[in-house]
Amino acid sequence: MSDIKHARISQRLAVLEIGTNSLKFLIADCQKDSVNVILDISNISRLGEGLQKTGLISEIAAQRNLQVIRGFLLTAHQYSVHKIYAIGTMCLRSARNSPAFINLIKENTGVNILVLSGDEEAHLTRLAITDSLKCNADELLLIDTGGGSTEFIFTKAQKITQQLSIDLGAIQPTEKFFHHDPITLSEFASARNYIIELLQKKGIKQSSAKLYGSGGTITTMAAMHIKLKEYDPKKIHGCELYRTEIEQIIECLQRLTLEQKKSLPGLQPQRADVILAGCLIVHSILKVTNIEQLTVSTHGIRHAFIKSLS
Repeated sequence: MSDIKHARISQRLAVLEIGTNSLKFLIADCQKDSVNVILDISNISRLGEGLQKTGLISEIAAQRNLQVIRGFLLTAHQYSVHKIYAIGTMCLRSARNSPAFINLIKENTGVNILVLSGDEEAHLTRLAITDSLKCNADELLLIDTGGGSTEFIFTKAQKITQQLSIDLGAIQPTEKFFHHDPITLSEFASARNYIIELLQKKGIKQSSAKLYGSGGTITTMAAMHIKLKEYDPKKIHGCELYRTEIEQIIECLQRLTLEQKKSLPGLQPQRADVILAGCLIVHSILKVTNIEQLTVSTHGIRHAFIKSLS
């Protein structure tokens, strides 16, 4: 990210975060050492749909995301945005035809996409969470669970001791294991075992750290837990979820059909098909680390990225 130019004083900037499951768009007024968020919206546009099976971004998914990005650019114009930055995550790191999608967006919108490495994504995750919450414990574990990957940052005495990105998000287990509606017990068990084994293989183990998390799955779980009828980040940011509470959410989701899930308070209907896998990932992290509690942050990498411009 060394090529990023710093924003001048009092510029209105926007960051487009292109994820595997959703597009997120943040507009903020940036001054020296100050960021005032004007708008923070998202669209579950599924760029990574089918990526698990083919290794490619499908033409349908590419065109769907192009249309969403065009809509965000119209919004940027309405808000008199001076400059738009775009960052891509796991899907654009791993899809074999990622360059073609990047060119598609460039040719049709003029937007250049910067694809973050796993380490860069993890770094921004740490900044986003620690800048927005009081993380006072000596040992911290910070996670961000998205549609295509999960970032892990371990710190001790405010210094990073381990940082990694695992290609494990809500979409992969959903497409790999869940083929019935509602899912079967064997499908659930296979997904759970796959997630736990992958976490252990990647070196995730028991920890005494205090856990903080961000990302669509985690904020959705918080919204479901408090039964939010309309999403309000102020009611979610900083709230705490216990492992037993996440288990209750999973038990509820496990027995419901897709249509039944869509009517649950706090759950966006477009996220209903992948939320169970996302919850399983978060619960498995708690189980493998033997941590009982998670503190929720609504701030993600787009917040840290835009702050780096001021």
